[in-house]
Amino acid sequence: MKLAFAIQRYGEGIAGGAEAHCRALCERLARDHEVQVLTTCARDYVTWENHFLPGESAQGGVRVRRFPVRRPRHPRDFAEASDRVFGDEPHGLADEQAWARENGPDAPALLSAIAAERDADALVFYSWRYAQCLFGLPPVKARAVLVPTAEAEPAVELELAGRLFTQPAGFLFLTPEEQALVERSAARFGGRSGLAAVIGGGVEIPAGHAAVAPRARFGLGEPYVLYLGRLDPNKGVDRLLEYHEWMGADAPLLVLCGHDAIGVPEHPRRRKLGFVAEEEKYALLREAAALLMPSRYESLSLVVLEAFALGRPVLADAACAPVRGLVERSGGGLTYDDGLGFDLALRRLTADASLRERLGARGRAFAERECDWDRVASAAEALIARVAAQARSAP
Repeated sequence: MKLAFAIQRYGEGIAGGAEAHCRALCERLARDHEVQVLTTCARDYVTWENHFLPGESAQGGVRVRRFPVRRPRHPRDFAEASDRVFGDEPHGLADEQAWARENGPDAPALLSAIAAERDADALVFYSWRYAQCLFGLPPVKARAVLVPTAEAEPAVELELAGRLFTQPAGFLFLTPEEQALVERSAARFGGRSGLAAVIGGGVEIPAGHAAVAPRARFGLGEPYVLYLGRLDPNKGVDRLLEYHEWMGADAPLLVLCGHDAIGVPEHPRRRKLGFVAEEEKYALLREAAALLMPSRYESLSLVVLEAFALGRPVLADAACAPVRGLVERSGGGLTYDDGLGFDLALRRLTADASLRERLGARGRAFAERECDWDRVASAAEALIARVAAQARSAP
């Protein structure tokens, strides 16, 4: 098959679950198919500033075509558009479309390239809330497969979202909970009619982490629990810090890795490491007492799957249905509903080594069974082939 993937950002070193999932899938499908990626020159999804040169390159056996962003996101205009859409006053579809344009990326050449793509048997779109999906998918919907990466956020309740979800010929969902969320949104406008498969995500732990001694490298002289990801309110980090601080002076040491978007204050039971190398990340995860997942807005969490693969238990906010589902199906962790639940669960995990080992073993077994990238790629390939065959047979 000839396949085209449309995504907001693409490439090595780009932090983002959807982007990592897309890249892993593209590189595996490229072993047997002709795969190209249509994307922007941006690296940062907040500003959309052009970073990469426009034009073509080859990465991991994939042809990558980059198109410039016409203008970066203007924070004030985006905030005003968001206030109109998510505020208390009534709004219309035109307001939602204006919000989508301000959200970006504003890349007209990318949209033109998608519309002009005649050779692809199928076009696979990541992630629903960005312009290449909202404006690029409808003109090619008969050959379109959407990987929504939908989260239970206010935007998924918009008319713009519900109408988009009625259009693709196929869907690749990351969890059953994400599928249910999308189908509820689409039901208001006639329902999802496309073919669908739940493919999950894969894990590939690099061997290099075994040579890293994280306690010595980062001066961690005691057991610790770990958070990996953006230090951002949208990821629940403000709530995590609040709950952890409530635990008092005997709270376990909390190690935080990732870009600090909120200015995390110093605290005697907290260590902020910033960005760490990949092998350091996995070494830190390997030796953590537990991975903390406070986000309530996920369609899947690759870092949770990585914790499972390394035999580490996960403590997650139960309000995030996809992550709660992963924890429940795997048996690889615990969940909490509030600050008291967080306190009790974390103390239980850090005090009981046998519990950590039992949960870790269950998580590892789940990862071995469900989180192989070749299995994920095979499931995606089968759905995409059905969409391509359906499009070819259409009058």
